[in-house]
Amino acid sequence: MIFYLSSQSRLPVEMPYWVPYVDKLAHAAVFGILGFLFIRAWLEGKLEAVNTRVVAFAVLFTALYGITDEIHQMFVPGRSPAVGDVIADALGAAVFGAVLYKWKKRTREAPAV
Repeated sequence: MIFYLSSQSRLPVEMPYWVPYVDKLAHAAVFGILGFLFIRAWLEGKLEAVNTRVVAFAVLFTALYGITDEIHQMFVPGRSPAVGDVIADALGAAVFGAVLYKWKKRTREAPAV
């Protein structure tokens, strides 16, 4: 989906540009999901085993994919690369990973009822 959307000269949906930084928020959300999927794949679906190392690798791989995505956009008419997009990509993955880590850590430490 990310590659397909990056290949389009115009996005199929109109972005509400009255929302500040809507493009960066969209990048963070989409790449946050990608980071989550990297974590899930790395752990073979066993999310209770999430740890900081796995989250760090997911953020790294997501950022690397974000870089390749921006390079790809250099060759798409009407699109251009942006360092801010890569930063938003990595931050999205970091936030999704941190939330998942904290949530799973809390459920592991919760006393059994």
